[in-house]
Amino acid sequence: MIARVPDREALPPTTVAHRTQVNRDPEHYAPYWPLAEALVADLTR
Repeated sequence: MIARVPDREALPPTTVAHRTQVNRDPEHYAPYWPLAEALVADLTR
């Protein structure tokens, strides 16, 4: 099953993750986002 998040392009990535995973805390992924961006940047150099 593929999760569909309306207007996902206009939302912060952490909000899309929350709406996909449906965690209790809507800010659950926010603290990890800077590290995730840094890791992706390092891996795609």
